[in-house]
Amino acid sequence: MRRMITVMLTTIVALGLLAGQSLAQTESAAEESSMIPLLKGPFAAGNPYIADYIAVDHWLFAQLAAGLAPRNMQDVRKPGFTGLTVYIDPEGYMIPQLSARRIRHEEMRGGTDTVLDDYVCLHVAEVLPEAIRNELLLAQGLLDGSYHERVPDWLGSDPALDAMLLPEGYVVTRRSRTSEVLEELRAADGSFPEGALKQAIDAWEYSMYGEDGSLLGREHSLPGLYFALAGLELPAGEARMTEQGYFVFLDGDSSLGQVYDYDLQPLATRAMDQSRDSHPFIFIRPEELRMMYAAQQVLEIR
Repeated sequence: MRRMITVMLTTIVALGLLAGQSLAQTESAAEESSMIPLLKGPFAAGNPYIADYIAVDHWLFAQLAAGLAPRNMQDVRKPGFTGLTVYIDPEGYMIPQLSARRIRHEEMRGGTDTVLDDYVCLHVAEVLPEAIRNELLLAQGLLDGSYHERVPDWLGSDPALDAMLLPEGYVVTRRSRTSEVLEELRAADGSFPEGALKQAIDAWEYSMYGEDGSLLGREHSLPGLYFALAGLELPAGEARMTEQGYFVFLDGDSSLGQVYDYDLQPLATRAMDQSRDSHPFIFIRPEELRMMYAAQQVLEIR
């Protein structure tokens, strides 16, 4: 069963550091009086992750070990806060930020038996020191980029929408249509029909672009976009795309009907590979695209 502890922290430097102690001394003393169950410091004996910690991990431990007071959720939503999640393994060791991110990527392509959601989870809402934040963003961008296709220049220079990075430089973006659909559904008296909010939240506009950024097509459903670009008629039934890149069409009774691969080849239901790498078929947020693109630039300069 997943064990979760939510800790919202105020901005403060660990007391030991203020007193001029070394990071190792601060962590050792804080570990003895820590309010976080199971938590062992980065320099604790037998820590298997010691070589993988970067500055943000040491900083996070200092914040957690200080036993700081919870922060009001309204404050957490203010601009400037960075939400970070700390995972603690069954032995009480803090999993490095990059290691946890790598595990998430491996989960997406079926390459690990580790399940982070089984671990103790600490949510930290904090303003990271700028130097630590910059190092973390670059490292995350390099890691994410190793699992995804390259971010094209036309997109990476100013990403504004979620984007799916496809092989051969193709890109699919999605734009929320929630506001405009709500306006379409609003009655003259200002009321909305039943189910209007769900319909609006699920409304998106999908666009596919070529390698050079030229628009190839635009539709209000992802399956509709693929089938339209291929010049094929969209099969009947409610359509959706799975995380593994399969288009499935539901019959009227919500039972599984026709199934197509991402290249629109029809498949038998049993032929779907649920362990297939899902990286090519997920939408990446603009801030993550920006991170990956910046990391690409660093690699190209080198």
